[in-house]
Amino acid sequence: MAFPPAPDHHAIAILALTIIALILFTRERIPLETSSLFVIAVLAIGFELFPYQHNGEMLHSIELFSGFGHEALIAVCALMIAQAKA
Repeated sequence: MAFPPAPDHHAIAILALTIIALILFTRERIPLETSSLFVIAVLAIGFELFPYQHNGEMLHSIELFSGFGHEALIAVCALMIAQAKA
């Protein structure tokens, strides 16, 4: 039986950041906005300092966040904000 390849250092870092984010999100002393800003800042700085390389192409932080500008995602987020304000 062949085992799958071991995760690379980017995957391990993202898993560690996910665990840290979950811990931060459960703390009531730290506001959710501060925890979210920390996670986004670590992602942006991490992908800029250590870009992900796959098949010779490098993924920097600009490409990482480019999907967040999609119209459908913005509409869903706007609906969630409008619902929370009501």
